This record gives sequence, structure tokens and C-alpha cells, in this order.
Amino acid sequence: MTLNAADQEFIDRMVPHHRQAVAMARMVLAGGSDPRVHRLAENVIAAQTAEIKEMLSWGARPAAGPHGSMGMKGARPKPEPV
Repeated sequence: MTLNAADQEFIDRMVPHHRQAVAMARMVLAGGSDPRVHRLAENVIAAQTAEIKEMLSWGARPAAGPHGSMGMKGARPKPEPV
């Protein structure tokens, strides 16, 4: 598969976005009480973990920060200090 700049930018930005969603879902599983929310969180973890693996297999290069530049114009942000 050949990724163009827009494809690469999209998957580079989606991986951190999905990782943040997985982290939030784990937080609600640890502290939430509503079974409906737990089911949703479990579904989020399963689906987005699979999508992260898929995007990484395509060559995702997640940018610094939770969402990078989000500009979808190909500009990659400088890494944020730790």
C-alpha cells in the first residue's frame, strides 16, 4: 500500500487520538459504576486497540502530543518537552 501525504497525516494523528480514548476507557472501567458505560468502554478498548495495531502496521508515525497539529496540512509539530 502506498500512503500519500494526507493518508500519512491522518494515521499519524489518529494513533495518539485512539490511545487517549483507550486510556479514558480504562479509567472508567477502574472507577465507573454504570454497566452500560463499562460495556461501551470495553468496546472502545477492543475496537480502537485493533485500529491502532492496523494503523501501525501501515507505517503510522505518531506525532508528539495527544493530537499533533491537527491541521492535516503536512506540518509536523516540534516535539513537546517532557
